[in-house]
Amino acid sequence: CREGGVVEDCVISNNVISGNTMIGAGVAITTPNGRLTRSLVCANGETGQGKANGAVYVQQGGLVDDCLVMSNSTTSGAAITIGSSATVANCTVVGNFRSSGGAGLYYNAEGSAVVENCVFAGNVSGSEPGSFGGYPEWNARLERNTSGAITANAYPSLTNGVKNCVFVQCVPVGEGSFTCEDAKFVDEAAGDYRITLDSPLRFKGLYEDWMASATDIRRDPEFPRSVDGKVDMGCYQGCVPEPGFMLLFR
Repeated sequence: CREGGVVEDCVISNNVISGNTMIGAGVAITTPNGRLTRSLVCANGETGQGKANGAVYVQQGGLVDDCLVMSNSTTSGAAITIGSSATVANCTVVGNFRSSGGAGLYYNAEGSAVVENCVFAGNVSGSEPGSFGGYPEWNARLERNTSGAITANAYPSLTNGVKNCVFVQCVPVGEGSFTCEDAKFVDEAAGDYRITLDSPLRFKGLYEDWMASATDIRRDPEFPRSVDGKVDMGCYQGCVPEPGFMLLFR
């Protein structure tokens, strides 16, 4: 993505790269102010031990927002690898695999990148936790992080940059972040990551002024990014009622 370029409302899938000269199996934002928004990034992968740095690679002030990143398989980077001064916001990162290290997010920045209002669920790592910068607390968190959600180049940098995210069935990281046993997706097995009325993700996001005139990943005015200043976690706004009966009386 060139400087100031925008990729929006796209499906980016089934791309495979190899070798050690390319970055981003699906999308790479390496120049200032590039943006990936309201897009699905799925089923992208790497072969070998290359330099791909995941399915989505963003740095230098780039922005990834309102995206569903799912079912990617990587080796050298996570589903999303974030570098200096970049932002990842309101994304749902689910069902990704990485052969070693955190499968959902690789935080490769010295505290200058921001990750917020994101959902990490069902991301699987093929390796055991290692030693990251000699920070025992971080290693302890990784050992309990059963879904292999994240890896960082240094634990303090990660806690400064990640905020208000949900880590399903694993230890939360960052200010305002939390964990839950069940995100209450509509149909996770079928890849439907909208949330239900009783989801713990409902109205737990941080509100920002730009959301007043924005939509969620569906780009439908019926699904604004916020409702009365309330924001859902992840890329979907609005919930789906549980199946049931409706009785009408006259």
